[in-house]
Amino acid sequence: MKLNEIRTIIIMELKMIKSNYNIRTEKMIINLLKKGKSNAVTRKELIDATGYSDRKVRKEIEILRHRGHLIASDIVTGGYYLVETKIEANDYFLTELKKYSTCYKNINKLKNNINNAFSMQLLLDFD
Repeated sequence: MKLNEIRTIIIMELKMIKSNYNIRTEKMIINLLKKGKSNAVTRKELIDATGYSDRKVRKEIEILRHRGHLIASDIVTGGYYLVETKIEANDYFLTELKKYSTCYKNINKLKNNINNAFSMQLLLDFD
């Protein structure tokens, strides 16, 4: 076998391992989450159950959300839960919308501060 062929095989094997890991991680976290806000699982509980770091748990939750899982978070308890009702779905949507609105305002403020500090206009316009 040539070196390039060996490298290709190793890369394919690593991709399979990573893919299997992602599937196991996804199933593990989904199985730990409960339906309904009243059954929210705290990040600490997820960290303890998975052995992952705080950052890893947050990242995995975000990945699951991007894959279509309706995973909401309870701001009061810091817990995550699977959305079960229309009311929970609406509350989750409004929470995310509020985060977006705050982020949008912060970006515009930053843009204005940069423009004022350096007497310039940023090329990106958010207005």
